[in-house]
Amino acid sequence: MDDLQDKIVDLRMNHYSFLDSFKQQHSRSPTFTELSSSPESKLCELKSAERELALLTNPLKANQCTFYMSKQRRFCTFRSCGTSPALCSNHRDVQHNRDNKIKYANVSTPTDGPRKRIMRMKRMVNPLAKNHLIPTVVEPKEWEGIFVNPVLPIHIDFGCAQGGFVHSMAARTKTHNFLGLEIHEPLVAQANEIYSPLQPNLFYVACNARLSLETLHLPAKVQRASILFCDPHQGNHKKRRLVTEDFAIQLSNVMARDNADIYIASDWIELAGDITTKFLNTGLWKKSHEAEFLEKSPYFEIASTERDRLCEEKWLPVYRVLLVRV
Repeated sequence: MDDLQDKIVDLRMNHYSFLDSFKQQHSRSPTFTELSSSPESKLCELKSAERELALLTNPLKANQCTFYMSKQRRFCTFRSCGTSPALCSNHRDVQHNRDNKIKYANVSTPTDGPRKRIMRMKRMVNPLAKNHLIPTVVEPKEWEGIFVNPVLPIHIDFGCAQGGFVHSMAARTKTHNFLGLEIHEPLVAQANEIYSPLQPNLFYVACNARLSLETLHLPAKVQRASILFCDPHQGNHKKRRLVTEDFAIQLSNVMARDNADIYIASDWIELAGDITTKFLNTGLWKKSHEAEFLEKSPYFEIASTERDRLCEEKWLPVYRVLLVRV
């Protein structure tokens, strides 16, 4: 390791000498392309040696993100989201956008126009409050002005929060229309302002999903549903939870009978089990896997929620289930 450190010192000195010489000749700093293409700059050798030293100093753990951050001279410390090579959700998006020459690192961020501030989410909205007990109505004709092709099968994301997950899904999957349902109205207004104009197959609706599935008058059958990190109301407040026996039946009735699935995820093992049990008790669904929980999201290569990213950062367990029609 000492020899490697001495090598890095020498490479840095050569690199800085090249920078000074270039500035004297051209009266400007070299571009990254000029640096990386010039063997005299020693940039590529320097970065390679720094990466090797970082790997020796802090060996990667199992399931750790393997993205090397050259400016910080270290590897990402987040848990991998399941991709190969192993990358966390943030760096999966960085790599995707580099490969596709997209401006920003996060696919949940609009690439056109000014970036807008994302508001913090209000914690644990009470769906039984009086102002949330009125079903939201969307007339059938209105969907023609919402989706460009309203007959496409629908993916509903319940409790979509800021809407980043469903926006990422819509950006990379053009075979479905995506609908984000969220009870906290300011988040829906913000998501429709920022994300919906970017994707013709994406829309958000503010509603109490337990009361509004029938009154939304969806233009096509729901082929996919996701219930991700919904509020884990505890004790006497469990009645506020999104998924009840009645809700499980209602959702089953609006979903397609062929190739339909429901993706469930939570960092509360009791909540994940409770939601799964309510759907299994309808007799219309079964798990797609033998294990109690999935090791990674079925959409790990495409999109992640804000909570997924936090759990990867803190190495918190996430309990995932994928249900399919019987």
